[in-house]
Amino acid sequence: MSGYIRRHWSIENSHHWILDVTFKEDECQIYAEDGARNIATFRRALLNLIKEHPLKDSVSGKMQRACWDAEFREEILFGRKSNKALSRPEEKCDFGVGD
Repeated sequence: MSGYIRRHWSIENSHHWILDVTFKEDECQIYAEDGARNIATFRRALLNLIKEHPLKDSVSGKMQRACWDAEFREEILFGRKSNKALSRPEEKCDFGVGD
């Protein structure tokens, strides 16, 4: 039982760490009624879409690429595949919400 609990919290903690570091969730200053809950739902859905993409790259790397490449962004959001060769972008893109 203790092994199950440790595995559960390991997964839970890593998930929250990605949301905090990549999406800057702790820095979000959205306090409107359901606004914080709504944006958290979008972040989690986007995280799942990013993780499902077959490209071998980190979550932040895929987010950065999606920021600069409309075709790659389309692949992540709609599951479409492009024939374009994917290259790593040089500049950073910030997906933090509420900065």
